[in-house]
Amino acid sequence: MRRLQLIVLMLSACLVGGCSNFRGARLLAPEHFGLNLNAPDIYIETGADEKAITGLRDAMVKAESAIRAA
Repeated sequence: MRRLQLIVLMLSACLVGGCSNFRGARLLAPEHFGLNLNAPDIYIETGADEKAITGLRDAMVKAESAIRAA
């Protein structure tokens, strides 16, 4: 009985660990999760309006400038 509990616990841990690895796949292939490449290094959800796209581009430029300044 103890051995069965250990096996069930190990299988459960493997399943949970596998789910967290799947979430990391979004970073490797964002196009497969509903994101489109809009500019170099900027992915935006499909169907985003122009205001959101412009705001994201502006934020990216400001962030890169702040990093260079630091």
